[in-house]
Amino acid sequence: MSYFNTLIFTIVSGIISLLLIVMLFFKVGKEFLYMIVTMEIGIFTVIGYCLFQIIKNEIYIKNMKKNLPERISFSECPDYFIRTEEGGITVCKNTFKSTDGAGNEFNTRIYPMDIPLPNPLPQNSQQKYERFNLYHIEQSNKLLKEARDQCAIVTSMPPNTDLAEFRDYSKIPWTHARARCGPYTD
Repeated sequence: MSYFNTLIFTIVSGIISLLLIVMLFFKVGKEFLYMIVTMEIGIFTVIGYCLFQIIKNEIYIKNMKKNLPERISFSECPDYFIRTEEGGITVCKNTFKSTDGAGNEFNTRIYPMDIPLPNPLPQNSQQKYERFNLYHIEQSNKLLKEARDQCAIVTSMPPNTDLAEFRDYSKIPWTHARARCGPYTD
């Protein structure tokens, strides 16, 4: 899909090239022989350069994916989560405090759409969309051995029953983690 414009250009220029070659068999084409040959050389040069750049870009992308680190670290909390320290552990809490123009303070929480909204809001819930250890994914070496496994937890929860403790991570609006996982997803 990323080379669609190059493909269209190649097809259109191939048709123009074919028409120019056909023109050489007529009297009009023979009068413009040097111009037609020059245009043909130019068309093939541009097509060759485009193909060279595509091949070079594919090799570059392949090498970049091959040299990605085996593990990945998510160092930022999800969107609207607050990063705090509790007993030497970095915790992300779903408690974004905001103040309106009148000086009233509000506590904003972000919940996934597929869960029923708790009423009243819990104070000490252990659900991932309420609070969690920021480095929990990174520190789980025995279950999540590679960065692809870590990213699968954040982007779309894999159907593995051994990973039940990571179930709610994919429901959290975590822009930082999803951006870091871009190279690991196809």
